[in-house]
Amino acid sequence: MPRKEWMTPEQKKFLQDKLVWYSSMSTKEYSRYWPTVFKQWSQLWPKRAVAFPDLPPDVSLTLEQDKILRDTVTKCQQWLHWHAGAGKNWAANRKTLTIINSLMKAKTHIKKPLEIYSKMYSTLWVKPDTSTDSNISSLHNQIDKKLHLSSPYILTLVEFMCIHNEQHTSRKMPPTESDDEISADVDAEMHRSNIQQCMPALMQILTHLSQKTGWSFSVLMGGPDPADAGEQCCLYSLHIRKNRCGLNFSESYCHFNSTVVQAYMEFLDSKLHKFLFFS
Repeated sequence: MPRKEWMTPEQKKFLQDKLVWYSSMSTKEYSRYWPTVFKQWSQLWPKRAVAFPDLPPDVSLTLEQDKILRDTVTKCQQWLHWHAGAGKNWAANRKTLTIINSLMKAKTHIKKPLEIYSKMYSTLWVKPDTSTDSNISSLHNQIDKKLHLSSPYILTLVEFMCIHNEQHTSRKMPPTESDDEISADVDAEMHRSNIQQCMPALMQILTHLSQKTGWSFSVLMGGPDPADAGEQCCLYSLHIRKNRCGLNFSESYCHFNSTVVQAYMEFLDSKLHKFLFFS
């Protein structure tokens, strides 16, 4: 049976519209922005009235109803945390996109002395001594032989060109973290912060890749929430780009929740039987 999404299409559209504005704001405006959004949300959809539309306002909530209400508030806050921040730290985002662009380019090749010598002198000194029916292997041997018989001046020049090529190529390559840096221990607070920034980071990267390639992307992610002592497992889906009907993958495939999401829930861990699903 498909899982019912925790918010209505109107509420989702409201948050998505606000996030579009948020991503274009400067850092100084953020502190004034979110309180306004929360106030508008509460005015449009009072938490108690939305959760229990048939319950009179003067009737006290049961323990179970109170828990449902608190869970609804948690879901709203977590959705905002996950989707907020795609426009934060402009410099860091630009650096990330620069690295992605570098990774998408063909790998730069550091030329060897034989390649440099061939490019500089093969037409002048090698080809005249090589027959027209020579294969690649024999031509390679001829170039190698000519290189080793070259004058000290030529050898020095080739060596200098190798050093220059290596330095020039190294400047184009993005810096990489060592294995020790990547696998460094992360404390609980940093863990929670990383989880909250995961969705905005993926949204930033995949939106950029979609613009570069014209492709669509759908991602499922999830795991235990470190802020939940009961080890409740959160599951999120992210969809970049829509079809001609204006629908993303989860919206266009009616069995998305009952098949794709359900299979991923089983993959995560059967022991983590409590799930919150955010799309």
